[in-house]
Amino acid sequence: MKPWQVLLHSLPPWLRFKEKYMLCLAIIPNGLKLQAAKKYYDFAAAYEMNDLHRNGIDGVRVIMYGTSLDCPGRKELLAMQSVQAYYPCHVCMHTWQPGPEVVIYGGYRRFLPVDHPWRQQTFRFSECLFQFRDVETRQPPVIRTDALVSLALLRVTPRRPFLGHKSMPLLWNWVGADWGRSMPDRMHDLKCFCEMILKLLVGSGEGFYGGWGGKDEQHRRECRVFGIFEDFVAGAPPPWRLTRAQKRLMDRRVKSIWWTHYSDKLAWKGHSFWMKTDRIWKAKHKILCLLTLLPTCLRGFVKAVHLAMLHIVDALRQLEGQFIAIYEAHELGISTCDSPIVDEDKIKALGTQLLKGLVMLEGCTPASHLNPALHHLVHYGA
Repeated sequence: MKPWQVLLHSLPPWLRFKEKYMLCLAIIPNGLKLQAAKKYYDFAAAYEMNDLHRNGIDGVRVIMYGTSLDCPGRKELLAMQSVQAYYPCHVCMHTWQPGPEVVIYGGYRRFLPVDHPWRQQTFRFSECLFQFRDVETRQPPVIRTDALVSLALLRVTPRRPFLGHKSMPLLWNWVGADWGRSMPDRMHDLKCFCEMILKLLVGSGEGFYGGWGGKDEQHRRECRVFGIFEDFVAGAPPPWRLTRAQKRLMDRRVKSIWWTHYSDKLAWKGHSFWMKTDRIWKAKHKILCLLTLLPTCLRGFVKAVHLAMLHIVDALRQLEGQFIAIYEAHELGISTCDSPIVDEDKIKALGTQLLKGLVMLEGCTPASHLNPALHHLVHYGA
C-alpha cells in the first residue's frame, strides 16, 4: 500500500516528520499504476484538494506541495521513465552521450558558461589534470516547465514514451501542484554516489565490490578510444584506484575512530566498509560515509578524486544548512515577510561550487562509471 501523508512545513524539521504531527490522507494499493491510480488522485483533486487550495477552511487557504522524497515514488507521481533512461532528469532536458560500449552518463560541463575554460578537452586545476572525451560545445539543457511538459504529453502513447514522459502525471489536475516543485531525492542520490565512488576507489572485493569484474579492461578500452589517461591505457594502474596498502591504511583510519554511544558504527569485528560493505548496509550509513568519512580518509591519496570530493561534499553540507522553518523564524524573532532568511546569492555560489566539483569528478574518473543519479546534484543549488 502507498500512503499519502501530509506534513506541516511550518514546524521545525525535528518535529515535522514525526508520526503524531503527520496526517495520512489516503492509501493507494501498490498494484495500481499510471492511469489506474490517477483516478484516485483526480477524485481527491475534484472533491477536496482543489477546494482547499482555492477557498481553504474558514477563509484560510491551504497551500499544498505534492511531491515524493523517494526516487521511485517521484518517478511514479510524475509518470516518467527511470533515471537510467535517455531523458532521466525531471528538472531539465539533459541527455546522455553514446560511448564505445555503453551509454556515457555525465556531461556536467554543458552547465558551465559557454566561454568557460573548463569546457576544453583538458584543463589543470590545483596541480591536477582533468581529461574528457572532447570539447564541450553544447548549450545548457532546457528546463522542464508545465508548458513544455504539456506539449510533450501530446506526443505520448501507451507504448511509446516521449522525452521521458510515459503518461499524464498523477497530480496534473491538482490546482496547487506545478512541475517546478518536484524535488530531487537526496537519500537515493547520495547513497548511489557513495556506492559509485567506493567501487571506483576499491575495485574488486566483497559485497558490492564483488561486481567489479572486468570493468578495468572496459574502462581502458574506452580511454583508448577517447585518447585520455594514456598511462592507464599503456598498462599502468588506474589513477583513481587505491593500492592494497592504501586500502589497509584507509581501513585502519576508520577503525581508529571513537564512535559516539548512539551512532551506528561503520567498523566492527576488525573490519570497516573499506573491506566489508555490510558495515554500511543502510542508506544513512552510506550518506554518513560520503559526507563525513571519505573527505578525511582520502587525504594524501588519489589527489584529483579527493579534490573533486572536497568541492562536492563542502557544497552539499553548506546547502543543507540553507533553510529555516517558520517556527524557528518566530523563535529567533525574524520576520519571514521583510527579512531575507536565506541568502540567494550564497545558494547560487554553492551551486556553482557543486557543479565544478562534478566537472572535476567527471574529468578524473572513467566516463562510463558515473551513476546517472549523480546528475540530480547539478540542480541542488537551483
